[in-house]
Amino acid sequence: MVPNVNDPPSGDIGHRLDRLDNHVTRQGEMISSIIKEAVNVELRVRTLETYAQTRAVTEAREDERDKALMVQLGRMEKDIESIKGLGSKALWVVGSAVLLAFVTFILNGGLKGLAA
Repeated sequence: MVPNVNDPPSGDIGHRLDRLDNHVTRQGEMISSIIKEAVNVELRVRTLETYAQTRAVTEAREDERDKALMVQLGRMEKDIESIKGLGSKALWVVGSAVLLAFVTFILNGGLKGLAA
């Protein structure tokens, strides 16, 4: 009898083919598992790259903000120094005016009433 293509293999060849089929199936499952892990790793790497880029932009923004704040702080310090200088000058003017008023009072004879 001539074997038909659709007939199951017989004897030892059939057993070996079943083992080979099981082996190929397990290898396919293992390859599928490895591919899934690779896809997961790729997603994680993309997420980390996105985070790193976002963090770099955030740090650059913070650095620029800090620079601007330092410039602004420097201007404020200069303004405070100029206000201190103006206050000091105003105090000298007021003190001089008081002293001048006292001298004028004395020169106009303001202490004559105290001597009598």
